[in-house]
Amino acid sequence: MKKRILLCFLLLALLFVLPACAKENTQAHDRLEASARNVIDCFLAGDTEGAFALVSGAEDRDAFLEAAAPITEMLSGVEDYTLERLSGNEEGGIVSLSFRMTARAGDEELTFLLTASEKTGVEGLYAFYIQRNAPTPSGALTNMAGADAWQWILLIVGALSWVFTVIAAIDCYRHAKRNRGMMLFLILFGLVTLSVTALPEFALGITHGYRFPYTALLRYASGEVTCKVLLPLGAIGYFLLRRHFTAADE
Repeated sequence: MKKRILLCFLLLALLFVLPACAKENTQAHDRLEASARNVIDCFLAGDTEGAFALVSGAEDRDAFLEAAAPITEMLSGVEDYTLERLSGNEEGGIVSLSFRMTARAGDEELTFLLTASEKTGVEGLYAFYIQRNAPTPSGALTNMAGADAWQWILLIVGALSWVFTVIAAIDCYRHAKRNRGMMLFLILFGLVTLSVTALPEFALGITHGYRFPYTALLRYASGEVTCKVLLPLGAIGYFLLRRHFTAADE
């Protein structure tokens, strides 16, 4: 029994170690955010040459100027903006960081998704991508209009996962006699979302439950289909080992 309990806690602890590993390169992320702001500011000021200077170590000038025209048009009218870091990646000497850009153009609020990358041995940015944020997909919590039966079923399943998590937390609070505080923490934060994108190409991702995860079948206007499944691992682990936590100390 003790070995199973130890294994359970090690697996749950791994959920919190993995995000920490992904955030180690703080200095590179700070540089990427500063460089991304500089590129955006150049485009907003109409300084295409200034924007190119920030990526000239990796970009061909003619190719950049060709791509700059639609970017300039896309950002036309933007008066101010904010950047929110989304996720980072480091592989093969390339460090990338994605952002959500929220901009104001007159009375309209626009959102963009952008990614900035740097590569070891290359001066300045290695790559810079920006696009208008896609509309909220069908099947999301805020857009169930026209949702099909499978989208409603998965949303209900996700709601039941949250009910299961809350029941586990209440049961732990009322009946646990050992390690109550630690187990409550693992129940409430031991949430994992498994995300599988089937179209247009297969992709698999795992995220943690700090931003209200839920189960959903998301259909985007572009044709992309993503299935998100909430796994309440902390609650499942608690009920599997409930007898240990609720048993009185000898």
